[in-house]
Amino acid sequence: MSKNHKLKQTIYSAIDNLYDERERTTELKIDLDYDTEFGELVTTTTRLKIINELLVIMKILKRDSKDKEILNKINKLKPRLKLHFKQLEKMNQENTEQNREYFTLIFKIIYSFVLF
Repeated sequence: MSKNHKLKQTIYSAIDNLYDERERTTELKIDLDYDTEFGELVTTTTRLKIINELLVIMKILKRDSKDKEILNKINKLKPRLKLHFKQLEKMNQENTEQNREYFTLIFKIIYSFVLF
């Protein structure tokens, strides 16, 4: 199996995982109550937007598109990611560090493909 084929498989796997996470997050968002769980609804909505943007970036990687396009999208995504972490910290969520690790891992994967 060639190195290029392995990279493509990694991208496809990451995309599948992001779709699964988007579905799970969407279901969670639907179950939240606007009046009693507003803070969690806001953070979940932000997370959903981040996942959708990551899916766009991964699809660009899948097409072997230009690195500059990916880097521009990442730079636009970073403020939303910082906002998400601030929201989690403000709500004293237990999973803040887990979220940080999850998104950091995804960014490492994206950067490794851009630099490859």
